[in-house]
Amino acid sequence: MKRNFFNPGSLDKNRLPKIVSRRIFGSSPDNFAAGTAYRSDGGDDDDDDDDDASTETKRLLKKVNLAIRKATEGLGKDDVLAIRGIVEEVIGKKGKDGKFEEGSLNIEALRSMADEKTGVLAMLAKQGQEITDLKNRSQQQQQDMSIRAQCIRWMESNKDAIAKYKDGTSKSMPELQIDLRFAGDILQTRDANSPMTPANTMPNGTTYITRFEVDPTVNNPLRPNPTLWDTLSKGRTGSETYAWVNKKPTEGAAAFIAPGVYKPAVSFTLESEFSRAKKIAANEKMAMELLDDIDGFVSWVETELRYQLDIKLNEAVSTGVLSSTMIAGLTTLSKPFPELSGCEAEKANIWDAISACVDVLRARYLSGPIVCRIHPIDLGNARRTKANNQGQLFIPPVTGATILEDYTQTRGTITVFASNYYKLLIYKAFMMKWGWENDDFTKNLVTVIGELRLHQFVSDQYIDEFAITDTLDNIIAAIDVAPLP
Repeated sequence: MKRNFFNPGSLDKNRLPKIVSRRIFGSSPDNFAAGTAYRSDGGDDDDDDDDDASTETKRLLKKVNLAIRKATEGLGKDDVLAIRGIVEEVIGKKGKDGKFEEGSLNIEALRSMADEKTGVLAMLAKQGQEITDLKNRSQQQQQDMSIRAQCIRWMESNKDAIAKYKDGTSKSMPELQIDLRFAGDILQTRDANSPMTPANTMPNGTTYITRFEVDPTVNNPLRPNPTLWDTLSKGRTGSETYAWVNKKPTEGAAAFIAPGVYKPAVSFTLESEFSRAKKIAANEKMAMELLDDIDGFVSWVETELRYQLDIKLNEAVSTGVLSSTMIAGLTTLSKPFPELSGCEAEKANIWDAISACVDVLRARYLSGPIVCRIHPIDLGNARRTKANNQGQLFIPPVTGATILEDYTQTRGTITVFASNYYKLLIYKAFMMKWGWENDDFTKNLVTVIGELRLHQFVSDQYIDEFAITDTLDNIIAAIDVAPLP
């Protein structure tokens, strides 16, 4: 509540009540005594000099109060009280009631105090501000600003709030603010990263910070391709059992005869063979999370499953041994190069060996395309063959065979065959199926299977004639004759 004090000094003297005391003092709102003097006994109340002095005193007191307010803005309470005490000691003497004693106000001191530029009050205010700054800096230097100390001070200053939060009467806690500038020597002394580089700005790497893109494909391991399987011709059939008929002449032959002579008889027999479809299969089991979390994982699974089947088929058509579940491979159906083939070559080389094998197969009346399967290193050596004169590269002749580079062919050997006689018929094309087995559903697992069913056969009519597999050294030795002069 604002208190209004009766201040006789602010009233016209003619309106004052007649009282016995010589002087009456009141208290100003700024706690300074503002006295108005007038004579009620032994003097003329209309004394102009006394009235002028009283008016100047009030004006000066008001000016001093205003100067104190301006000079003490931002200072602490103790400093403000100290400055006021100094002012009061200079301008007058206060009694026990806190008011200036009668006749103690020094008007000259008031004039000196009230000067805004050179007055003592301005100097005291400046000195008080400097003292306050020194105290603040001293307290800041001495105060422990470690994280531990800051937490302890927070807990001490918020004891009541913490207690209320613990007993459930309050659902909020005061905010804890940590000043990291004083948290430790590392934070205080760390130098700025100038210039900022990727190494010092992102010390843990740039993953997920910079813009990135993921290749939608996957890098497959280095491994052989199913070259032979992809090259061989394939047909289709809709039966699990596939049969064929071999016609074999047994007796007789045509002859030139005279008129009326008995014509010679000829005959043949028919023999049937059959093939039962063989199955090749594989499976992959995986967690459903892989399919959900990795884009393209399904296609990678299916691609790998198909590759595993194809590479196994490539191995089977190369070296498989015929059984109830396995197909027969070319090398197991082939025969070595005949020693008495009749093929010859002077300074024979790899090209000559291939050409000789083709000639042998043609001499057996085999028709259609002929394929030579060779390891890439051996083919490279053949290309590096030199001519016999001045070391120029040898120009390969036309061998009559399609050259097939295949890493699954044993180095130093070749397989030459008439491809039309090696039969492959697809009964059930490659297919994949997804599903659960046993407790896969509860384990969040899923299985994919891939399988293919096919027939492979060579008619008994051609099984010993259609393919040759031998080492290059053996073939070259069999056809090589005396060197060129």
